[in-house]
Amino acid sequence: MGEKTVLPQTFAEIDLNYYLNLVRDDSAVKECLNYAPSKSFSPDKNALLLITSDSIGQGLEGLGAVLFAEFFQSLIRSKTKPGVIILVNSGVTLANKEPFAGRLLLLEEQGVKIMVCISSADKYGMMDSIKAGFLASMDEICTEILSAAKVVTL
Repeated sequence: MGEKTVLPQTFAEIDLNYYLNLVRDDSAVKECLNYAPSKSFSPDKNALLLITSDSIGQGLEGLGAVLFAEFFQSLIRSKTKPGVIILVNSGVTLANKEPFAGRLLLLEEQGVKIMVCISSADKYGMMDSIKAGFLASMDEICTEILSAAKVVTL
């Protein structure tokens, strides 16, 4: 009798902040690219990113949303991250729609605090549908902004 080859249940190879997961499923091997938060990323607790809109800049319709998606993806890969991201006004919609909500969740896993303005979420009818971050009062937002050494507004 020949030896039977046995594949491991899972195999992980770390590459920056992603890992390749091979899973045995009914004698077929499936590959999945999954996010693995890296311990080498540490947010700058003194930097705060204030997002006031659902797009970056002004110009061609739809381009601002594409730029935000690219920005969040770059921020996920970056070793430099803000300690806090605050979403206000139409920026709160980013915590509810893809691909933004998923990318904000990845940033949370990397240690970035995501705050969503309660007043804005209420006006946009999103109080029960926030997928990333947590609802924060204006008092909490004010405290974070005033205690940050650096505030960047987008």
